[in-house]
Parts: sequence; C-alpha cells; structure tokens
Amino acid sequence: MKLFKLAITFFVAILILTILVIIYDLAYYDPSYINRSQITFNVNNLNSKKVKKLFKYPEKFIYYLGYKFSKKQREFWRPEDLSVREKLPKIIKISGKKDNFLPGTEIEKIEKNFSNWPRSHGGFTSTRFSSLKKN
Repeated sequence: MKLFKLAITFFVAILILTILVIIYDLAYYDPSYINRSQITFNVNNLNSKKVKKLFKYPEKFIYYLGYKFSKKQREFWRPEDLSVREKLPKIIKISGKKDNFLPGTEIEKIEKNFSNWPRSHGGFTSTRFSSLKKN
C-alpha cells in the first residue's frame, strides 16, 4: 500500500512538472509592446514538435465530435454536386459602386506643413519638412 501511494505521488509530481514545463514553453515575454500584454501564450511558441502535435488532438477531437453528432457538420463536408457547378455562368460581371460614398478627407486637413519641423521628420505622405531657410 505504501509503495502504491509512492507511485501515485511520483506520477502526479511528474505530470504537474510536465504541465508546468509546457506552460513555460507556451509563454513568451516581450516588454516592448504598449498595446498588448507583455506575456503571451501561443502554440507557435512551442519548441517541441511532439508537444505541438499534442495540442492538435483536442481541436481534431472537437471536429470529429461535430462530424459524428451534427447533421449540419456532415453536410458541410459533403462533396458538392458537379451538375450544380456546371450550371453556373462562366463569367460574372460585378458592377462597381457609383454613389453613396463617404466624403473623403482633403490633403490639407491630413498633413499641415509646419514651418518649425526639423529636416529629419516626415509627414504621412513621406514629405520632408524643414525650418531652414535658404538665402
């Protein structure tokens, strides 16, 4: 009985250690971003091909269950009827939009030529500005 408890404890410790190593491998720390979290967890961060393969099984299992139990999912994966495709026209012309466009922004409103900008700065259209006056 004591040996069984020791074996179970050892197995649980190895399992927890493995999970922690995988979580560590999933994590990526990059403090240079402002608009997102500094720590991200992503499958693309994994180094081991076997662990990446392990992460694909739950996703495949969900699709497998959907295919087995959902009629809509089975119909989605059914090959299409070729006669329906042959009845479609060879060329479809899609006419462009002619009215109801939103008003655009004028270039004067987007970029203003400030006279005090140093030469190294540029605007949104890569225009260079300078406060230096040539004589």
